[in-house]
Amino acid sequence: LAPIDLPELPPTLAARTMRALRQVENLLLSAIGKGDPILDLQPELEAINRLGPQMENLSDAELKAMTGRFRARLAAGESLDDLRVEAFAVAREAAFRSTGMRPYDVQVLGALALGRNQIAEMKAGEGKTLTGVLPVYLNALAAQGAHVVTVNETLAQRDCEWMGPVFRSLGLSVGLVDESMSPEERRAGYEADITYLNNSTLGLDHLRDQTVQSPSERVQRAPFYALLDEVDEILLDEARSPLILSTRDLPPEEEYRLFAEIVAAMSPGVHYQVDRQKNQAWVTEEGLKVVESRLGIGNLFDEENLPHVAHLQKAIEARSLFVRDRDYVVADGKLMILDEFTGRVMEDRRYNDGLHQALEAREGLEIQAEQRTLASISHPNLFRRYPRLAGMSGTARTEEKEFQALYGLSVVSIPTNKPVLRVDHPDLVFRTRQDKFAAILDQAESLFCEGQPVLIGTRSSQVNDYLSELLTARGIPHQVLNSKSVKDNTQAENEILAGAGSSGMVTLATDVTGCGVDIKPDMVNYKKLAIEVSERTSRGQAVVVDLARTEEAEALARWLEMGQIPTIIVDHEVPAPGPGEALLRLGVASSVPEPAVFLKGSDYPTGGLFVVGTERHDSRRSDDRLRGRAGHQGQMGSSRFYVSLEDDLLRHHVAPKTSGLLDRLGVPRNQGTSDPLVGKLTNAAQEAVEKHHFAIRQKTTRYDQVLDQHRELFYADRDQILEGADLREVLLDWGGAWLADEIMGGRDPRKPIPPQELADRMEQLEGDLGVPLPALQIDKPLRMAELTDLMRAELAARYEVIEERFGSQALREQERWMTIQAMDRSWTEHLESLVDLQHDIDLVACGEQSPWNAYQEKATEIFAETRGVVARDVAQDLFGEILREVPHNPSDAA
Repeated sequence: LAPIDLPELPPTLAARTMRALRQVENLLLSAIGKGDPILDLQPELEAINRLGPQMENLSDAELKAMTGRFRARLAAGESLDDLRVEAFAVAREAAFRSTGMRPYDVQVLGALALGRNQIAEMKAGEGKTLTGVLPVYLNALAAQGAHVVTVNETLAQRDCEWMGPVFRSLGLSVGLVDESMSPEERRAGYEADITYLNNSTLGLDHLRDQTVQSPSERVQRAPFYALLDEVDEILLDEARSPLILSTRDLPPEEEYRLFAEIVAAMSPGVHYQVDRQKNQAWVTEEGLKVVESRLGIGNLFDEENLPHVAHLQKAIEARSLFVRDRDYVVADGKLMILDEFTGRVMEDRRYNDGLHQALEAREGLEIQAEQRTLASISHPNLFRRYPRLAGMSGTARTEEKEFQALYGLSVVSIPTNKPVLRVDHPDLVFRTRQDKFAAILDQAESLFCEGQPVLIGTRSSQVNDYLSELLTARGIPHQVLNSKSVKDNTQAENEILAGAGSSGMVTLATDVTGCGVDIKPDMVNYKKLAIEVSERTSRGQAVVVDLARTEEAEALARWLEMGQIPTIIVDHEVPAPGPGEALLRLGVASSVPEPAVFLKGSDYPTGGLFVVGTERHDSRRSDDRLRGRAGHQGQMGSSRFYVSLEDDLLRHHVAPKTSGLLDRLGVPRNQGTSDPLVGKLTNAAQEAVEKHHFAIRQKTTRYDQVLDQHRELFYADRDQILEGADLREVLLDWGGAWLADEIMGGRDPRKPIPPQELADRMEQLEGDLGVPLPALQIDKPLRMAELTDLMRAELAARYEVIEERFGSQALREQERWMTIQAMDRSWTEHLESLVDLQHDIDLVACGEQSPWNAYQEKATEIFAETRGVVARDVAQDLFGEILREVPHNPSDAA
């Protein structure tokens, strides 16, 4: 489609307009070329390839100068789409010169999809990091900031160090932003042409910028382009948990401890019910009786007892829905959340709404301060702010409809550079977890003895530790990778995972730890080859081993050194080794002199990495992510999931259908089955969970869209004030309305107030407010509008005196400061009110009104009240002081 010229729009509106156009364009493209979107990218790929020789002939200086030429063309009216082919050709050549890696054609296809603001689905190991260089360079030409967003700081730092030289060689600046940096360092990072950072840092910096007290404190520019690595994790998995900037208040510690004790004595199914599918828990009538008896109250839901209800609910949730070492860990006297998708400890994150305190009480820990939300935003609304957005992932296709509906992003599946040779074995399903774990141990032991590397993926540190104990009991050496073994040392985590491909290595790892680390498995079975060489040399035989690469010879030599076998590595013709010696040859094509024994490394394959899943995840994408650890770039590999009917996934979602199923299929006790019927049940359970998670994301997004409308209006006002908007007339309006409203009290504003009643009200109000009020000579009833105008005029006269006394600039600064403070206080309360409304919406909705419509209607009312509170608080604080300073109207004295 031809690019459409747009008029100048505000940043947020421009982003929404671009997103709408992108949705239309992607829908049209999918309708036109529905069969194979790759065919639509092919002409541009061929054009880029034709430019290859021309780019190769450019000197480094000439290649760098292309950036300036591109920017000049943009300034002259060309679009980024017009430059795409040439810019990609330049970036491809620069990548080769800086890294020694020239993007393959399939990587360029991925880049073209990203350049069209789509999602490129690229399998693990296909080089997404290098692929991203091309579209990032293109969008950085606009000089408005290109953000490369990853899922953790280690990946952001790695990619910045790895790809930064490419961009610098083309004359672009590259920045890195992380949580440890000062505001000045962050600002410099965002000012760069290209910025690497993770999604949490990006979101929290946006929220901090929304709460600054001066425009100079902001660190970010207006959003323009973002490329999201692991886009499904950021836009889908994280969508259920908004980003929150918070402060802390002192908690009522005794309340949390009391209810933790009460709930600990309760029985699930009797005193409270739990719905694992919906992740909900609630008190029963029997439970209410226990609580009311313990507290010595008649009705827990009486107004004076309502604070107890929240503490009871959080105590029940903490007891029934959360599992230690799966959802959180306790270390050094602190309770820390585990990321459900990565298994990592999130030290700076805490559950909100008293849940974290309830968990601390359950664990008998010191109860930390409660958090109050200062600002929040969901991941969907954070990234909807970008006019240009694209993403990469190895597992996005299954959620394409959601990407299209929420973000206008279509998914293009990019072919692999080499055929995928990984064998994904069907699941083995067992009756019990014990049977399943026994089978996993048998599999691990067999693979260890054969010398094939095996990665055992677990969903929790608890299972990880348990399997480690069982492996140790069997005498199987292994390495352990979980949140406790490496704590927050991401480098150590990545080093362990990088070594998981070594021949004979057994690795236990929690969910997708070491994200971004490419496991390169030994394709030569050094363990079996070393055993063969050892047996031959122990009999006094000379052994010659041919290997393809130096790395292979060095790896085998390390194995042989453990057996103290004399070893020589050569890459040329030498005499035969002596008795009991081993000669490792590199690519030497010649005969082997008698009586030496000849062996070839290629005759001892490992079969690649074998991935074992200890249970199915809630999401197929997570299963695919684990499988994708094996079989990169055409290498051999295998995967298999081991499942039991006692696993949470099956037990909570298809339990009635699994009862007696294995007996009916004739599966012997203690054994598993790969019968397709059982596999269908597993898939059905996953679909049920995915539908539930989608519903949560949809609900969260809808609710946050309402808040987003409030957020835009609120921060537009706040920004204008920060930028120096003149508030004098607005504040006088607020002041007149405030005083008139206070004077009228609860009277009907439509009815005039008589002079004597007015005088009486003002005398009483002076005592209530503690400020002198204007002395009025009124001889007729006043309507609300007349009273408001009169009060405004009285305040304006005093305002003039204050302005002359302290100076206009000082007064303007005071106005801004007081207004911003009042706005921020009210916004915090507004956020809390909307959270409470979400929790209570089913009670608020009445008749045939849907909860969603009721939420919109009530939220709008709350927002209007919030703005009214700001006006009233500012007026009372500001004009209360002014009335004290200037109690009499200066014109009266005249």
